[in-house]
Amino acid sequence: MKLIMVKEHHSPFPNPIRLKKGELVHIEEKETEFKGWVWTITKSGEQGWTPEQFLVKGRDGKTAVVKRDYDSCELSVSAGDILTVLQEINEWYRACKENSETGWVPVRKTVVLNNKK
Repeated sequence: MKLIMVKEHHSPFPNPIRLKKGELVHIEEKETEFKGWVWTITKSGEQGWTPEQFLVKGRDGKTAVVKRDYDSCELSVSAGDILTVLQEINEWYRACKENSETGWVPVRKTVVLNNKK
């Protein structure tokens, strides 16, 4: 699926978190405008938003095991940029630019292009 950015997006997080399947992380519930995301902290101190679906929370509610590899890299894009959607989760698209750069963009800043010709 192709989409076009209708608003620019620049990541406020220059150092994305990178998680590996099986890794143990600390999680914090923080206020966010997007449901389904938790603030995650690795043993090495990396921090960032992670979809709850990618984690198995521990009984204490403060730790979790990562279910799959993940990185929180957000794309910096301009209005008019065309992207290819790789995944949609919790009001965000994981998408790819024409130059193969991959990352997350908020759904609300996009419009899906009609693929019919």
